[in-house]
Amino acid sequence: MRLYLSLFRLPRESQQIDRVIEAFSNSYYDQNASAFSERDHAYVLAYSLIFLNTMNHNPKIPESRRMTKSQFVKFNEKALNPVTEEQLGQIYDRIVKAEFKTDTDEVEKIYNRLSTFSVEEDNEVTSKDRLKMTTHVVTTGDIFLKYGRSGSPHEKYVFLLEDPPRLCWQDKKRTGTPRFILTQHILDVEIGSTRTKVFQKYNIAAELDDRCFSVIGEERTLDLQARSKDVRSTWVKYFQLVAKDNARRRDKSEE
Repeated sequence: MRLYLSLFRLPRESQQIDRVIEAFSNSYYDQNASAFSERDHAYVLAYSLIFLNTMNHNPKIPESRRMTKSQFVKFNEKALNPVTEEQLGQIYDRIVKAEFKTDTDEVEKIYNRLSTFSVEEDNEVTSKDRLKMTTHVVTTGDIFLKYGRSGSPHEKYVFLLEDPPRLCWQDKKRTGTPRFILTQHILDVEIGSTRTKVFQKYNIAAELDDRCFSVIGEERTLDLQARSKDVRSTWVKYFQLVAKDNARRRDKSEE
């Protein structure tokens, strides 16, 4: 992976990144099939390495949000077999010590070619492991401006917990008992600042509309404003997957 990423710079578009990683992981699996029990596990590990590199070397990400070794091992040991905890720890140490870097003069040429590609969003979820990778982003959590039924909006730390899986929010200092929505009760996610009754109570500036989204639960909505459109897109994508998965389970139970 380090050699691969030294030859070009990854594009900024998430769907383009996904396809670059998928091409690498498929090729790596074909040449090292005995190292993984399933093809998708090569994809998950490749994506996880890039995510770790970004989280721990991007200067814009504060120290408090850096991925720890225990977090990296816990996520991957559930999805990967026969990769051991010791091996994952060694991988973590190498990436934290030395960032993946591009060192070729052809970087800009390749990047410009990649950035011209037009990639459509996949309509179907084809891999549970990809959902697990996205889950890690949400589990890490982020600060959002939360809008409520009354009063002024407040900054909240929003994150995912397991056992049972639930979407939680609490004071941005992470004190007090979190409130939550069980993920199995999530029906949909709406984009924008006018789609729910809660958001409609506020006169949100037009330039902030593309940062807003609402998680629709069975009994309530969670109405949030992200710090950027990119953050909103990542979280919306995750909850779209969750809502689709919940819908499929409901359809099966009604059959």
